[in-house]
Amino acid sequence: MNHKMIEENKKEIAREIHDGPLQTGLYISRRLKQLNDSKQNTVRNEEITEIQELINNLNDELRTICFDLRTSILKNKGLIDSISVLMEEIMKKESIVIFFDVEGFSNSLKLEEKIEVTIFRIIQEGIRNIVRHSGSKKVEIKLRQKTKYIEIELKDFGQGFDITILEKYFLEHNHFGLIGMRERVQNLGGEFIIMSHPREGTVLQVILPNQK
Repeated sequence: MNHKMIEENKKEIAREIHDGPLQTGLYISRRLKQLNDSKQNTVRNEEITEIQELINNLNDELRTICFDLRTSILKNKGLIDSISVLMEEIMKKESIVIFFDVEGFSNSLKLEEKIEVTIFRIIQEGIRNIVRHSGSKKVEIKLRQKTKYIEIELKDFGQGFDITILEKYFLEHNHFGLIGMRERVQNLGGEFIIMSHPREGTVLQVILPNQK
């Protein structure tokens, strides 16, 4: 591995830590300070549950990064097979069924590495948030490669939310991973779109420029 590749890998790891566990850790610190500064003498059960959920999220994010440091699943298996392995592992652990529809992709056709990593991360983080927050028992994932763009769509059939308070919803439900993904997509010149209504599920759609 040459010096340039090493530096790129370092930047990627730093970005993963910044977008995920660092943001979660900072939020935990703020919440604990708020509870400590509050005048109430007792901490409510829901506040303890929130902190526990945040710590669980932090553990998941760190495990994901450690897994990526130990393996090179994308390089070894290719994008589509890697996504399939990810979905199989999740379905073994969670009470959820994932449907995966692919068009225009093959493991023999390689995209630019940062695009493949972004696609994998979006699907990984999207499924994780659906499992944790939506209450949906089914997820539909579509991955389309066109001449000029790549489209990713994740659809759940869960509780949904009011799209007009999107930023507040992200922060209150600790979706720091999705916030980081949105920033990464925008930095690549792509679009990050969320459509949702209360009790009608949520659709996450990402459009990336096709950089082969």
